[in-house]
Amino acid sequence: MVLTTVLDHAERKRKPFFLHFHTPTKSDNVEDHINIDFNDLVLNAGGEEVTYDSFEAIINQNPSIKNLVDDYNKTGVTVNGRKRKPSSGTKPKQSDSKKIVSKMARRAVNLGKKKF
Repeated sequence: MVLTTVLDHAERKRKPFFLHFHTPTKSDNVEDHINIDFNDLVLNAGGEEVTYDSFEAIINQNPSIKNLVDDYNKTGVTVNGRKRKPSSGTKPKQSDSKKIVSKMARRAVNLGKKKF
């Protein structure tokens, strides 16, 4: 799906995307966002043209799509990348990782009371 691809890019770039329902001009661009023609993406993926009304109909039919976007209006869709819930296979927190490495290091260094 186009939205999940854009969401992944937004997460990697750490910058929100604004997907315009029409080809954006400089005056249409949303400041501090990566501005993209939503229809170019959808049509290149083999989909049909997206308008505000068709997008709203899609969200009403499949509410889980609403979790992928931050906001949408007559102009386009904002995708930030920070709303998505982490998958079940997430990495441990950094503090947990440090604890694990610390325990491993202690075990490696602790040779016990061995006589040579």
